[in-house]
Order: sequence, then C-alpha cells, then structure tokens
Amino acid sequence: MVARAGLGYENFLRMEGLRRIAVPKNLTFQFYADYYIKSLELPSDGVAIVKVENPARAWEMLQTGSVDASLLRTPYTDMAMAKEMTLLADDRNLPWMSVLVVHASLIDEKAEVIKRFIFSLEQSVLALNLKPDEFRSLLQEQGGIPKKAGKRFPMPIFEGANCPAPDEIEPILSWLNERGLLSKHTPYEELVDTRFFPNPEDVGLAFCCR
Repeated sequence: MVARAGLGYENFLRMEGLRRIAVPKNLTFQFYADYYIKSLELPSDGVAIVKVENPARAWEMLQTGSVDASLLRTPYTDMAMAKEMTLLADDRNLPWMSVLVVHASLIDEKAEVIKRFIFSLEQSVLALNLKPDEFRSLLQEQGGIPKKAGKRFPMPIFEGANCPAPDEIEPILSWLNERGLLSKHTPYEELVDTRFFPNPEDVGLAFCCR
C-alpha cells in the first residue's frame, strides 16, 4: 500500500476525515487491504475504499492525487518508490503465496494429471530462474507490465511448490469466514495434501533456484 506524493507515513496515519484508498476489484487485493488497514490500526470510520478495475487504475489515481493511497503490485510499487512516494505496508515479509486451486472432483478422478501439471510448473520455475532474460518479453506481454517500466523491471525469482503452516493460513481463513465466503469450517489437515508435492530428486534443480 502506497501513499500519494507529499503524504508521509505519520501524516497518513493522523489524517482527519476519510482516507480514500484505491483497491483493485480482486479478492486477494481486498484481503490485503483489510489486513493492512487493521495492521495500521486505522479506524473503520476513517477509511473509504474506492474499488477500481485493476492496479493500473489504482496507480493512475494515486499519481493524480484522486486518492490518498492505493493498493498496488509490482512494478507499480517500484515506480512509486522511484517517485519517492511513501510505502505504508507491503507483503515481502508475509508468508502468503500464490495458490493453485482445483476442483475436488479433479483431485479424486485425475490425481496423476495434477501431479504432472505441478511437476511441469516446477520445471518452468527452473527455466525462469536459470535464464530470466529469455522470458522478459513474455512477462511484459502477459504480466501487465507498463511499457515505461518494461526495460527497467527486474525479472522476479519464482518460488517452488511449498506448503503454508497452520498459523500462516489462519488469518486468511478467518477473513473468508467473516465475509461468509466459506460454507463450512475446514480443518488444516483437509486443506493440505502433500502427495502432490513434487519429489525434489525428480524435479532436479527447480528446488535449488528458490
């Protein structure tokens, strides 16, 4: 989450009235917005969420000063730092990660297909981390990287398949439950299925490139 130009960290926290925060219309962004607002101890009546279509629009509103802060993703956060805007909160030290979601029936009926698919993802991680510049144009084309930031944007390091600990996913489950997005409470043991983790000996160097 980044504050607009000229608005420092302490000034943002002490603002009187509503703080307008642009948040992209995506469940992940909504979770992070709520998490950051809570972690910054902002009063619920002191925040107005402005829902926008995507991070590009949130970035545009931040630049024009239409909002006091925006929830962004890289490379917009990098561009904001280059303009000396104020970083209010970020997820670099948080444990959450991208999640592969499949239907329960697929797990029961085509477990081997899922295993092969995850194995192929690990091989992709290996290729991307070993020769990142060969995939830069693909990232710019498919990753929504602004043209102005394309040449300067560093290729990210991609993580191999891993599993979150119970305490790492509890905040997410609680948030989903609070909003009625889960039909029932699901024990941790039912959320994690280690049989789909690739064997490091089979995957090769993919697990060495984290």
